[in-house]
Amino acid sequence: CVKTRHAVNVHTRVYVENLVNSKMDELNAKDMALLMWSFAKLGHKPKATFLKRLEHRFEMLEMKPQSLSLLIWAYAKLRLPVHPRFSEAHYYMVWKELDGMNMQCLANIMWSYGRLGLDVPVDLFQQMADHFRMHLRECNAQNVSNIMVSMARMGHRPDRELLSLVEVHLASEQVISKFSCQGLSNVLWSLIKLKRHPGEHFMLSFQKQFGAQVGKASPQNIANVVWSFAQMRYSPYESVMESLFETVAQKVDTFSEQDVATLLWGCGKLRYKISDRLLEKFQAYCLKRARHFSLHDISLTLWGFTQQQMEVRPEVLQQMYEMSIKHLDKEFHTEAFVHVVWSLSVRNKVGLNRGAVLVERYEQEILESVHTLSGYDASKLFCSLSFLDCMTAGLCEKLVKIIEARAHSYDESQLQSILNAADALDVDLCPPTLRDTLKMQLDATAA
Repeated sequence: CVKTRHAVNVHTRVYVENLVNSKMDELNAKDMALLMWSFAKLGHKPKATFLKRLEHRFEMLEMKPQSLSLLIWAYAKLRLPVHPRFSEAHYYMVWKELDGMNMQCLANIMWSYGRLGLDVPVDLFQQMADHFRMHLRECNAQNVSNIMVSMARMGHRPDRELLSLVEVHLASEQVISKFSCQGLSNVLWSLIKLKRHPGEHFMLSFQKQFGAQVGKASPQNIANVVWSFAQMRYSPYESVMESLFETVAQKVDTFSEQDVATLLWGCGKLRYKISDRLLEKFQAYCLKRARHFSLHDISLTLWGFTQQQMEVRPEVLQQMYEMSIKHLDKEFHTEAFVHVVWSLSVRNKVGLNRGAVLVERYEQEILESVHTLSGYDASKLFCSLSFLDCMTAGLCEKLVKIIEARAHSYDESQLQSILNAADALDVDLCPPTLRDTLKMQLDATAA
């Protein structure tokens, strides 16, 4: 029925589930895999009692690679809970069958492990990566894309040699031309997540191919590509960015809140000027969808707006400010708080000093968690509090300790901004040792 795209009603699905459940001991490996694959295709989630019996039966069977692949793919597609005993049994069977496994099966299994967030043993991950290395040229574009995404999600980093091999393989025009927009986006995103910044040869091939089919790209594909460019501080061709944002302008209403936030953040990092017309569309989008933004998305979006020349509409700032309070009241997140306050502090020409209000409201939470900030975020908070004229002795003391310890990690622009902020504070509030440290570091950086 699934293969022929025949509609299967819910009563039939439940009947099949109940019937199989009553005869679970008779189910063989291939039929188990095909049944779960069919359920996944139909979007049918079996009951917990059914899954418990199925997993118990699974441990009694010997499965071939294709069945292992279909079964775990179904779990991932339906986002079913995975019992540790079941996952361990699956790992063992994959390990046993790995030598004879084709690339389609390997890609499906690795993609499923990544989507399910399973804690795959390091030795099995390494063996799967080695199998991928040996059979890379047998992979189609979808296989490579799925395997790369799964490796980025699984928390284990493959060796540099494998990543270099993948990069060189994909840089070939003959190979990369077979990738879809999603495949290209996935591969670039995965390389960056795995801390591999591709070389110029790959990036030229990538831009040529992605730019040629950008009209077919999904909002997430576009957001991930801009995010990747920003993470590697890569300056793409102007023509590629123009094509990207022509597509964005046509599809902006189809973007998720996370896509919009990622895109604005990426443009800010790249110092790319978005057209005023498109910025107006983004602001209208934020006004309409503000209640759907997470705190992290709000912080990225506000920061992205601050990097553009166009002023943010007061009502947009007010909506984002109110949603920030709702999120922070529910669960305080120090890093996101810093980004929101900093963004508001440089855009408070509209009247209400929202940044200062947030600082006053969450002063105790900041004091208790400020030690967790990175040197970069500590400097942003220090500059914001100085600018907003709401620095307290307790916060200043803690921030100064972090900044002095990390002074060597700041670039010249950051050092000068911190020094300006320190100079704006009362002498009694900010110790002279901070200014001395910053000046010494500035001299060293200049030298």
